[in-house]
Amino acid sequence: MNALELINISKSYSGKLALKDVNFVLEEGVVAGLVGPNGAGKTTLFSTIAGFIAPDTGEVKIYDQPLNSLGTLKGLLSILPQDARFQKGLSIRRQLLWYSKLMGLEDKEAYEETERVLKLVDLVDAAEKEGDQLSHGMHKRMAVAQAFIANPKIVLLDEPTSGLDPANARQIRNMITRQRGRQSFMVSSHNLDEIADLCDFVVILDKGRVIESSSMAAFVKEESLISVSVSEMPSKSQITSLESMDFVKSIKVSEDSQRLAIIISDGYTEDPAILASLATKLAEIQVKFTGMSKGSTLEERFLEMTE
Repeated sequence: MNALELINISKSYSGKLALKDVNFVLEEGVVAGLVGPNGAGKTTLFSTIAGFIAPDTGEVKIYDQPLNSLGTLKGLLSILPQDARFQKGLSIRRQLLWYSKLMGLEDKEAYEETERVLKLVDLVDAAEKEGDQLSHGMHKRMAVAQAFIANPKIVLLDEPTSGLDPANARQIRNMITRQRGRQSFMVSSHNLDEIADLCDFVVILDKGRVIESSSMAAFVKEESLISVSVSEMPSKSQITSLESMDFVKSIKVSEDSQRLAIIISDGYTEDPAILASLATKLAEIQVKFTGMSKGSTLEERFLEMTE
């Protein structure tokens, strides 16, 4: 079933094109990544889906219902705007309680849901702090918490880990991963390694147009590269040991130190034993890895299409 469908969405501001004939489908239970250069129209697209602004032409459907009928579909969709702001002078707990009631929960349910999302983002101890007393990281976690209130079926997250330290960013990613299949997510981020790890589907927006909409696996398929997700940054000696393997041409470490991009030497790309050999080597030199895939990086494919 389609959780979300955009049909020929266009939007202009003072004659300047923001979105042009945008079409794509978000299937139920899928985590989709929305990526694009600055000014591509991502925030306008999220605002249109959430009903903050109306498109000039086209239609947004949520579970086959038009967006303008959402009064009868209350609680189906939530959004984390990129620069979410909250009320000054009110505690985190009171504000999340208010949002819970806006989602249609009665007093007891609203209180229980507020405590649940506070625990989810590790803000129980800070729950009585006011919005203007929060660090950037705490403010971001509060914003994520409100997007998860009442388990809406569709969650839009605009830069959910921007500005967070690695531990908190991983916590947010894990929250999304745990809900895969039970909720549908659309995540916008400039961290393409994060999008590649997190998402099943990718939508690329450039100059207001969708230039790619496909499964992540199909989009990044490339036989000359192996991507390895690691839980700890390998040491220099471990990297050197990997580079000594016959089929390894070069190794690049991602900016967040959680992925190795291993380029395969010519003549080895179709060798079916490469992944097994690499896994054996990683275990032998005690590199802690959580996944491995053969294909180009999302960043490489993204730059090919938008530069």
